[in-house]
Order: sequence, then C-alpha cells, then structure tokens
Amino acid sequence: ALAKYEEVVKLKADHRDALARLARGYYLLGYGYAKTDEEILAAYDAGARWGERMMGLNPEFRKRIAAEVNDDEALSVCTKDDVRGIYWAYANLGKWSVKQGFTTVLANKGKLKAFITRVEQLDPKYYHGAGSRGLLAFYAKAPSFAGGDLNKAKEHYDKSLAIAPKYFGTKVILAQYYATKKQDKALFKKLLE
Repeated sequence: ALAKYEEVVKLKADHRDALARLARGYYLLGYGYAKTDEEILAAYDAGARWGERMMGLNPEFRKRIAAEVNDDEALSVCTKDDVRGIYWAYANLGKWSVKQGFTTVLANKGKLKAFITRVEQLDPKYYHGAGSRGLLAFYAKAPSFAGGDLNKAKEHYDKSLAIAPKYFGTKVILAQYYATKKQDKALFKKLLE
C-alpha cells in the first residue's frame, strides 16, 4: 500500500490524502511490523518526512520554515487542512526520538509539544482526541525540569477521554506514564482492566 501511495504522490505531489496515508502508514510500519531497530527508525523517519511534506503544502507554513522562525510561529499559520500532516509528523518524530534515546527526546521536546499543541488547537476531536492524548503523554512522561506536570497530564486525559471514551490508547498512556510515575498500582490495574 505504501508503494502505491508513493506512486500517487509521484503523479500528484500535492495529494493530501496520499501524503497523510504515507505518514500514518510508515508510523504503523515502524510501530508494529518493522523488525530491526534500523528498519523501525527508517520507518519513523520516513513517516515524519511525509507528514512534514504534507504540512509544506501550506504556502504560508513553507514561507515561515524558509525564514527559520520558531516552531510555534511556523505552525500558527497551519489550518485544519494540515492537521493530519502535523499529527503524523509528530507521532513519527516522537517514536523516532524515543527509539534514539532520552537526549534525543529532550532535544526534540519543544518541536513535539508545538506540533501536538497545534493539533489540539485546530481539531480537538482529530483521531480520538489525539491532541489532548499527546499532551497527556508529554506532561506525564517529561521530568519536571523538562516541563512535566502530572496535574496537566490528568487534565488532558480527561479532555481526551471526554472526546473518545472508548479509545483504549488514552487509558494505556495514562497507565503507562501517569500511574507509574505516581506509583499508583490500583489506578494502573483499573485502567488496563
């Protein structure tokens, strides 16, 4: 399927749906199908590039990137049409960073937070409350010196859960990062059951 979407993009470089599906598809390849660390990293890298390429279809965003403005300023001109590209670029970059190690995560934390914050601002309901879910993960995972805040994590959990109460991934993230950091075994067990 990825090869077919790449053929579509060769024929029509501004095909938003194909670009979004490539970004998501490479994420899924890295997350569940690639076997070696090298394959996983390559898949996430490709997914991030496809997502950013979709974002680049926005001419105002492209101008700001060329002017080397900060991420928040560049993303400020993105619209709801750009959400899929932003989200899947974020998801791929996040997984790639984690796979590279803690220092890479710290190096990319500002960009990651800017991306997921913009997703939440533009389309709070996108992908089962992904913006709030991503901010839940950010605030729960990050150490306090790097912006971590368990109260903000819980607020974003509540927002994401209100949007998509049956989306299990939100509960997994709260269990994995929030409950473990709080050392709350009862909450961990409850969320996963």
